[in-house]
Amino acid sequence: ITSPELILYIAVPPSGEPLSADGAWVKSGAKPTISISLIPGSGNGALASKQKLKNITVNLPSEQTSMWTIVPNVEANVPCWDLIATATNKHILSPSEPLQITLGNIMSDNTVVPGETWLTVMASNVPGYNDRTFFQSIDKIAPTPSILGFSADQTHIVAGQKVRLSW
Repeated sequence: ITSPELILYIAVPPSGEPLSADGAWVKSGAKPTISISLIPGSGNGALASKQKLKNITVNLPSEQTSMWTIVPNVEANVPCWDLIATATNKHILSPSEPLQITLGNIMSDNTVVPGETWLTVMASNVPGYNDRTFFQSIDKIAPTPSILGFSADQTHIVAGQKVRLSW
């Protein structure tokens, strides 16, 4: 069984130049950071309880893990995950190679209040850009019951033979 995932792609505009890490931020220590958060709580607009949000995983493809460090801040009032550029990351963002962020195990325990919630993405200390906050709406929907697997304890069944079915 796979858990629900949300994949974000972050890149500079197609006409833009790759953002390079060779600049002043390496010397100043103000590392480019992308922060991701979801709304905790049980009311309107909330995705899930803080406890449920703590179970969310944030991952990068293996080829990007050496360029960004993921720092979970799940004990904060609003749980968030910071992706911080490493000093060896020579191209922070590129039009042809977007940063791919996968949020996994996204499960809402806020089924009483359906509707939308919001994903917040904050970018700070990105060379050549002002700090910015982006919001993306996410529809909360009730899970649909379905059979995820089906098996029998026999590979060949003769009419009248007992068989155990599992699903």
